[in-house]
Amino acid sequence: MEAWGFLYRTHVIWIKTTKDGSRPKMGMGHWVRGQHELLLIGRRGRFPTPADDAQPRSTFESPATRHSEKPEHAYEIIEKAFPHIEKRLELFARKPRPGWTAWGREAPKPNDDPPPPAPKPTPTPEPAPKPTAPRTTPPPKRKATERPKTPATKRQTSAPKSATAAASKTTPKPKRTSASRTRRTTPKKTPTK
Repeated sequence: MEAWGFLYRTHVIWIKTTKDGSRPKMGMGHWVRGQHELLLIGRRGRFPTPADDAQPRSTFESPATRHSEKPEHAYEIIEKAFPHIEKRLELFARKPRPGWTAWGREAPKPNDDPPPPAPKPTPTPEPAPKPTAPRTTPPPKRKATERPKTPATKRQTSAPKSATAAASKTTPKPKRTSASRTRRTTPKKTPTK
């Protein structure tokens, strides 16, 4: 809504029911099983609220229709709340309705007028670089034998050449225990008489 310049004000909930209207219709979903649709109400510019006797309830029940097809009651709510409006636009329309412009991939062809294009986001200008004062002292001199220090992040490491080499690099070597550190000594021979 904001991309087309509309300010969200509120919404009406359409609770989908079975064809006979006896119970809510179980929908699809990944997190929850959806049983409703939202009718968003927004305004652009100065726009009056509906008269007190024309304000709709926040929910209504109506049988589920084809994908993206709104129930008759949704049109009636808008037409009753805003009878003085001459231009009405239905997004993702499936059928024509007198007094409405239908827009969408599956909308009827005679009324296929797109909504106003979404405004392009204005790029934020890059901040100008801060002027730096000229250096008054020369950089410190290095000894001829001294190499520049390379940070650890810039040091290059070579990747292992095979999967076995990679496995051997990640497998820790067993620690030497004190028993394995002792030297083997041969027993001293005692002189015999």
